[in-house]
Amino acid sequence: MDTVYHFIANPQARRGKIMDELRAVREAFRQAGKAAKFFFTEHPRHAIEIAEDLARSGAEIILSCGGDGTAFEVVNGIMRSGRAKSVRLGIIPLGTGNSFMRDFGVSSWRESVERIFREKTIKADIGRIIPADGENSSCVYFHNMAAFGTFAEACKLRHGGFRFMGKHAYNAAFLYLLTHLKLYPIQLAFDGSSPLEFRGPIVAVCNSQFTGHDIRLSPSSRIDDGRFEAIYVEDVPASELFKLFLKHPSGQHLNHPKITVVSASRIDIRIDEIDCHMVDGELFSNRPLRIDCLPQALEIFT
Repeated sequence: MDTVYHFIANPQARRGKIMDELRAVREAFRQAGKAAKFFFTEHPRHAIEIAEDLARSGAEIILSCGGDGTAFEVVNGIMRSGRAKSVRLGIIPLGTGNSFMRDFGVSSWRESVERIFREKTIKADIGRIIPADGENSSCVYFHNMAAFGTFAEACKLRHGGFRFMGKHAYNAAFLYLLTHLKLYPIQLAFDGSSPLEFRGPIVAVCNSQFTGHDIRLSPSSRIDDGRFEAIYVEDVPASELFKLFLKHPSGQHLNHPKITVVSASRIDIRIDEIDCHMVDGELFSNRPLRIDCLPQALEIFT
């Protein structure tokens, strides 16, 4: 039986502009003699349902066509299916934000398609977020990062009044928030250690290196090492944080004495005085959480 490639795409992405590129992707698969089936989302979180149904029905290859939001939903659908070990995921960057594939030097759909044809994959770690009260039915999965504090507030603005700025929206929202930087009460515990308490603006739990399209927040992250890089910032003036923001392409921002990086496979976090946290560019209601690394849980084309 010929291999079937199952595509999941949001036809409204980039105000419908995705469809022109998607037709080119379809033609590339046709010319290569690859069997393809296309599934289009009709409402928010629909890609989760589609991916879960496909995985449960025996689909072996599922391709996310869009940005980080579509990939987030597809990953969650596959993981919820209970058949993640039988599925290979491809991420074809056609959206506004395309952070995850930058770890592998992929920034265009053509590069992604070529690598899918070569069938080169990596077994990637996946993050699982569970409410601290143990309510497993509401757990969320991520392949890129979870972020708290100013990062989450910037994501909220990116989805709101800054959306018109496209791929620059997240950076612009973050810089805007620096003008009235807020410090949040934060409690962190790593791999069951005693909780650490402090006030600070930012916590990020990184599985991969990039976020916000091209911000190389965590240069030492590897998606197959069975651990996260947790980055947190203690009390630091906004002017210093701005200077650090300018250094993120080189990774030198991590040398600042007020920035700490901890490698861990489990992180317990509580952050108060904020109403949301961010997971792979999507917003969720804030609550105390446990974050686990599921080692090499999903095979991804790279």
